[in-house]
Amino acid sequence: MSQHIFRGGLQQEPLKKRIGVLTEREHNILAAAAAGLGNEEISIIFKISPSTVRSRLYNTYKKINVPNQL
Repeated sequence: MSQHIFRGGLQQEPLKKRIGVLTEREHNILAAAAAGLGNEEISIIFKISPSTVRSRLYNTYKKINVPNQL
């Protein structure tokens, strides 16, 4: 889903507008997920728990109006 967002696959709003509402941390975590890293790998990089990664991604998707994760 993250790759879909970064490519602009969701046409509800312009990509720049959707991504622009994210904090730097949210953007970085989303970018790591889009790069294909798993929650465990992301958690190691950002020094947070895997459940925090899941929560952050869930909240980020909600924040930018993503209806579900593909």
